[in-house]
Amino acid sequence: MIALAQDVIVTTDAQTIKAKITEVHKSEIRYKELDNLDGPTFVLSTEEISTITYANGKMVVYNQPANVDPQRSSTTINESTVEILLLDGQKITAQIKDLRSEYVGYIIDGKYSTIAASRIEKVTFLQNGQVKTYNEKAPVMPVITNQPQVKHELNLAKVSFYSGVYVFTDCIPVGEYEVLGDVYFDKEGKTHARTLMYYNAQSKSINSSAYTYTETPQYPDIRDGLVAQAIMANRQVEGVLIDIPKEGEGRATLIKFKDGVEDKSLARVNSHLGIFVFTDCTPVNIYTFVGKINYAGGLNSDYNVLRDRLIKKAKKKFSYAQGIIPRFVSGGYDSAEIIKF
Repeated sequence: MIALAQDVIVTTDAQTIKAKITEVHKSEIRYKELDNLDGPTFVLSTEEISTITYANGKMVVYNQPANVDPQRSSTTINESTVEILLLDGQKITAQIKDLRSEYVGYIIDGKYSTIAASRIEKVTFLQNGQVKTYNEKAPVMPVITNQPQVKHELNLAKVSFYSGVYVFTDCIPVGEYEVLGDVYFDKEGKTHARTLMYYNAQSKSINSSAYTYTETPQYPDIRDGLVAQAIMANRQVEGVLIDIPKEGEGRATLIKFKDGVEDKSLARVNSHLGIFVFTDCTPVNIYTFVGKINYAGGLNSDYNVLRDRLIKKAKKKFSYAQGIIPRFVSGGYDSAEIIKF
């Protein structure tokens, strides 16, 4: 076990984390964010780590790119002035500190910062004109005017299909539908069903014990349980609109699509705190994967709280993020992929 301050972790996707490492194990490390030492402890698999540079200057390489000599994988320059040209056209004039295969370290107004190599086109040394190229910018292709330009809404997605039912969590279907009823379970673990077809639109709850929930159900447990209850309640169900209003509670509205709906999986996802949330679905638009975050706060059955914590962490770590794709794991730690369109 190692406890050090001001350590720098570089992940395999070129993200830099300034941290205080509290534990080092064979398959994972545990750390606290440097600006929040009283906050939660985060867990990172060693498979996701490229290098760790400890406060004493020692560097440990976990995943070195193939055919790269660790002793030659970085260049330290005596703070020469450079211009860093990013792929989006932005220019940064700074004093260079480190040129690495995975990131560039630079100083502006005495503050050290890093930027991922995947975002850099080239670095130009202003004293001698020497250029180091990271990414060749793709040539601009001419626009073919006789082809329609298809532009989708950024929040369009294709939802997942579980046990023959489309699942809409934090999103709404694009196609028209009719409501068949609903199923839900309360915090005491009792499950109920109200279906317009079987019970003549009565609001009376029907108790059922056909599905057993764990003591602390996580999102996958709640989703799978609601889908199972929906199928038992009404065999005509084609989709469920899932709502988890409180910790340990869940509700699903049963729907059947109207005739003529061509793509029943198409949905518009919700935006929370300015970020699109793609839970159990895939964006329709082409997107760029910019990083991954892990939630190491223990098992949490409150979907809304967990979702918002993932969003806040994503915005803090990737200010240019536009969406997250949560990966919820029953009985394990949850994570989210961060994307930009």
